[in-house]
Amino acid sequence: MTAEAAAPTILQTTAAGPGPVAVVEIFGPGADRLLVAVTGRADWPAGRLRLASLAAVDTGLAVRHRPDAVTLMPHGGPRIVERLIDELAARGGRPKPQPTPEAIYPEAASPLEARVLATIARAASPAAVDPLLAQPARWAAWARGAAQAPDGDALLARSTALDRLIDAPTVVLAGPPNAGKSSLTNVLAKASASVVADLPGTTRDWVEGMAELTAARADADPRRDAVAVRLLDLPGAHELVDDIERAALAHAAPVAERADILIAVAEPGAAADARYGVEREPDLWLLNKADTLAKPPEGDGASPDRPLPVSAASGLGLDRLRAALLRALELDAIDESVLWAFSPDLRAAVAHDDRAAVRHLSRAPAADEPT
Repeated sequence: MTAEAAAPTILQTTAAGPGPVAVVEIFGPGADRLLVAVTGRADWPAGRLRLASLAAVDTGLAVRHRPDAVTLMPHGGPRIVERLIDELAARGGRPKPQPTPEAIYPEAASPLEARVLATIARAASPAAVDPLLAQPARWAAWARGAAQAPDGDALLARSTALDRLIDAPTVVLAGPPNAGKSSLTNVLAKASASVVADLPGTTRDWVEGMAELTAARADADPRRDAVAVRLLDLPGAHELVDDIERAALAHAAPVAERADILIAVAEPGAAADARYGVEREPDLWLLNKADTLAKPPEGDGASPDRPLPVSAASGLGLDRLRAALLRALELDAIDESVLWAFSPDLRAAVAHDDRAAVRHLSRAPAADEPT
């Protein structure tokens, strides 16, 4: 038996996109030895679930089912899972490649159509479906030279925005305690994702909810046109913080830094400030509880001097808030006729103007071949 054949196999069994928790299976002879190597712990009774450090990449759950079967459950960030699998491979594991879209969808008319179907299967937003279904014909025309495309940089920039339809973008609400961040998160998510109370420190860690935003057009259909976003309600900072709250704020700051959209939330009579350890400038400024004012100010949310007046309680300004979020995400006007480089091979083809590669993916003839 070769060393490669004897190595335990590593397989991510959850979807490749982001999620709360990922599942990585290790199976085959030596799976338990790999568990000990990656956690630094030797005592693993069968069937016991434990919280452990996973190769110093993350802290997650682990269970040893048998000597040849182990499950690791890190956080579901794609980069965390990638790094963990790399560490497992460095310690003697053998990553098993994910099946190709062509293998999953043998009924597809072309490799590009198989990629479309695989992408639709994991897309977070209903608004992704129609533009993706249009892509095989669009790219086949481009590959034949029958259609013009914007320059490569513009196409890739637009594709980066459209990719937010596949992996839901992160929208962070930050600001002082009692500004109404949790109430806004709940009303946008249409669910009680956050605990609401008029006490500082009620939210002591970030709370996540999913919201679907639909452009305010007469023909817009939420079942077809909704854009999904991840809403994160960060803990508010105040002068009297205990160790738990201080740790929560320390963890929250990097989340706000990496967010696609950072929203500063304030209430009447309080300064609008989302910083609290966050260096980046907010993308949108909100004045919540504006319905309590005799005359709410007029603002578009572009600066702290012109905050967008909203109210989670009465619904004031929420349609304008949804529209402002879609604009900030560059998803307020989704044109199904544009090219979308939604996969790595399409991005590479655009970067190198490689129409032959796209013809291969599309099974499209060259311009001088019969169609």
